Amino acid sequence: MQKNRVTVVFRAGVLSLVVLASLLLGLGPGSAPAARAAPPSQAGADINIQRPATLGIEHIGFNVDVKVQVTYRCTPAADGDTAGTLEVFVSQGLVEGHVIDFATCDGRGHVAEEFVIGFVQRPGIGPAPSPFTPGAASANAVVQNADGSAFAEQTSPIMIES
Repeated sequence: MQKNRVTVVFRAGVLSLVVLASLLLGLGPGSAPAARAAPPSQAGADINIQRPATLGIEHIGFNVDVKVQVTYRCTPAADGDTAGTLEVFVSQGLVEGHVIDFATCDGRGHVAEEFVIGFVQRPGIGPAPSPFTPGAASANAVVQNADGSAFAEQTSPIMIES
């Protein structure tokens, strides 16, 4: 009888850990990824990645950057500061890029054109410029005011055109 009780307690403990880990990782019932989930945001901010993106200026014989247009709105910080940050990430295969820029958080809508330079990680060498090419890619954009009280993020597939 004691052996069965230990087995049941052990199994219940393992099950509890599995359930807890699933909840912490957001893997609960009905957590299958939606085809297009709503972007996470707080009151006072929104952001939208415009499509398509376009290849930027040619450098040394190829395009290393891509122009991504983002529309955003964010409210000022509690102290009235209208400064904020705008970050845009682009990924296409092994090529990735990231840019951080200033955002104006005054409660009005703004349009920003961000030039994201592509890099590829080279073993033993580190990141090196690498071209984006026309085709499918993924973009992520984040806007936040100075005190973090207004925040919005969107991840979206994009098409890069020449």
